[in-house]
Amino acid sequence: MKIGIVFGTKREGATREIVRWMTDHLQAQGHTVVAAGPADFTSFDCDRYLLGTAVYAFSAKRTGMPGFIRAHRGDLQGTPAGVFIVCGVGEQMISPEDGFLKRSLKNAFLDRQKYLASIVRLLPEPPASTTFFQGYQEPDDRTKIDFPSQQEQVVQWCASQGL
Repeated sequence: MKIGIVFGTKREGATREIVRWMTDHLQAQGHTVVAAGPADFTSFDCDRYLLGTAVYAFSAKRTGMPGFIRAHRGDLQGTPAGVFIVCGVGEQMISPEDGFLKRSLKNAFLDRQKYLASIVRLLPEPPASTTFFQGYQEPDDRTKIDFPSQQEQVVQWCASQGL
């Protein structure tokens, strides 16, 4: 099976690492994988698409994913798609020592359903599955969330789709 992974991110961090885990798992299962950012993805002969985006400043727009979906609705139509969101702030990163404004901003980032809806509503048909992965924005945040432990979650999500 040929799997297209289109992922929007502006950094060399969590989202790219998650896509590498997906790619490694899918290739180990015998699938052909084409992975690229929205501006570079041109493989529209896939059997399945995995569409993912990081969230920046309360929006997935800055990653190019909404524009990609709008431009390629016809190319995506009729092919099953899974959607994943990588959100950089988790509850464990909100501490009582943070000031009110900082806590409020971090809480706003926790509205993962809003980010998911901003992508799903653009698709030509409902996705086969959706999920959220915990990301990080700053390198020192990576250790606060035990990021490598998510690799199993990534593999399980792929497997839950028969991949």
